[in-house]
Amino acid sequence: MLPERTGGVIPPVPEPGDLPALPPADKRAEVAELRARRDAGTVLPRAHWTSGHDGAGSAAITLGAGCHRVELFARDAVAAVSGHGSRSKRLDLDAELRDEGSDRLLARDRTDAPDAHLEACMGDETRATVVFAGSPLDGPVLVTHVTWPIPERLPSTWGNDARARMAHVILQRHLASPREDAVFQAQGGAGTTPVPIPIEPGACYLALVAVVQGQARGIGLRALVGARDASDDRGANDNAGAVAFCALDRNRAVLEVDARGTAMGWGLAVFRVESGIWELTR
Repeated sequence: MLPERTGGVIPPVPEPGDLPALPPADKRAEVAELRARRDAGTVLPRAHWTSGHDGAGSAAITLGAGCHRVELFARDAVAAVSGHGSRSKRLDLDAELRDEGSDRLLARDRTDAPDAHLEACMGDETRATVVFAGSPLDGPVLVTHVTWPIPERLPSTWGNDARARMAHVILQRHLASPREDAVFQAQGGAGTTPVPIPIEPGACYLALVAVVQGQARGIGLRALVGARDASDDRGANDNAGAVAFCALDRNRAVLEVDARGTAMGWGLAVFRVESGIWELTR
């Protein structure tokens, strides 16, 4: 009826060809360590592990009090895939970090990548186990380890684990560590809880919330300043959250904590990071 809308013959999808070769594992590790140094991380000596006959393996590691980034780099291995024509794909390296004593999951990387990236913050020294899979069979795996201290200004009211969860949010979001003590603290339980706080006109703030007890299924944070709304862009799937906001001409804000879990409690800390922003020169 409408010839101009006829799609015609659909051409075959072109083959993208083989994947390009990756740089050597040590070169990829150098890039990762350089990136960590730019974030003021302390780079520890590298380790060399070996996978088993199935491409999997495990190793023990000690995590001191602070934040840790452990990355695993497998060699570039290309496997042929049978089927129509010939194509190749790069092996995918996955890893998990677990508490050696309780088997609690601390971090996991199941992305489609040849390298695995694990991040965790610990309130106290912890013996942990790294379990990995997807390496070339009986192949070498290069491991880098970078650490950051827990920021001193984080409150100790709710214990070391809560401080570690707040530190993890700062590391993940690439936030600057607070330079002064919290100007406001609060705590609460499961559900949606509005927390009104006084604020200084012309100041900017960073709010951190973390689970302090119980079984959590997620926690989110939202800041309401007049008609303006700021929320944690990562949603409510972690054990901690963060949001930044500015007062402008307001002297009151409402922080809304959305906590999901069983018999759980949370702690909230608000830091003033800048005052009189309209007086700052651009």
